[in-house]
Amino acid sequence: MTRLSADPLNFDAYEAILVDMDGVLIFGTNPAPGAIDFVKKAGRQLMVVTNESRYGDDRVARFLQSLGFDINKNQVITACEKTIEILSDTRRAKNFLIKGAPGLHQLASEAGLQSCSLEDGIDIVLLGRDPDFSVETLQEMTRAIEDGAELWVTNDDQRHPIEDGRFTYQTGALLAALLACVGQVPLEVVGKPSSWLFEEALRRLSATPKNSVMIGDNKLTDGAGSIALGMPFIHLSSSSAADARFLSDLAPK
Repeated sequence: MTRLSADPLNFDAYEAILVDMDGVLIFGTNPAPGAIDFVKKAGRQLMVVTNESRYGDDRVARFLQSLGFDINKNQVITACEKTIEILSDTRRAKNFLIKGAPGLHQLASEAGLQSCSLEDGIDIVLLGRDPDFSVETLQEMTRAIEDGAELWVTNDDQRHPIEDGRFTYQTGALLAALLACVGQVPLEVVGKPSSWLFEEALRRLSATPKNSVMIGDNKLTDGAGSIALGMPFIHLSSSSAADARFLSDLAPK
């Protein structure tokens, strides 16, 4: 269910308008063309649904506000915060080995998740986009999984768009290294294309998939996840096969 048109959206036709962040709202640390105006016109029916694994909802909302976006915390859903929320609700009493950015560790600590060493016995390995990832990190996670720990991952995107059409690593690149060591073990991925972030966005707006839309730059995450729920998807990309290039192409005139 893909919308194959770059005509401006009729916002009144949707209960919820879901947008990805990197590559859609922003490029690196700069607003994408027309993105600020698009968010303003969409108003409170807009939700930012992002596989961001370094920071939680509030931190991302404040960052977007600093760029000029009219958006609040309740309009942002991050893989970082949703992962901690799920694990806090279902596995709080477990021992965790957490590898990720400081923001992920902070949210885990605030939620009361126990960060432990291998000697304590690890029940769950949680991997996010870790700026300090190293051979030692890889060995530690490998040992924990070999000893029976569950593997949870904030998101499995392999690369992350930045400025000037360039990319940097994402959590999925680190996951690939880990799976090369432990094999194809069972794992749980919280971020898109899994349904958790989409369902949370729809829940907050009491919206249904068929009456909502997802706008993203990644067909494997934004597209596959929304289409699996029966939600229309608009693909933004420089590719001639995309529905549009920028949010400015979709904003009502």
